Amino acid sequence: GNFDLQFILPLAVAVLMGGLGGSYLGAVKFEAKTIQKVMGSVIIIAILSLIKGIIQ
Repeated sequence: GNFDLQFILPLAVAVLMGGLGGSYLGAVKFEAKTIQKVMGSVIIIAILSLIKGIIQ
């Protein structure tokens, strides 16, 4: 396959920044319960988005 650096590089930077930021926030800033609530909300939004895609 082809390797499109212009497509992959911004995604790689976003993943790296998100990983570093998320690990810092998870380890230092927020309690476990807060992270559980946020992740639960994200999962519910993802489920609703998938259901919306199936219905349409």
